[in-house]
Amino acid sequence: MEKVTVKMTENLDKEWVELIGSALELGISSAEIRDFLHNKGHVTSN
Repeated sequence: MEKVTVKMTENLDKEWVELIGSALELGISSAEIRDFLHNKGHVTSN
């Protein structure tokens, strides 16, 4: 498995960076993570 580095930005705090790192280690693809992060702000619950 290739080494992936997750960088913190103003939108990702330390907790998110650790969560993403764990997800990558579990085999979740970066595309799936990107889709999740993109969609999390657009989902409304009724």
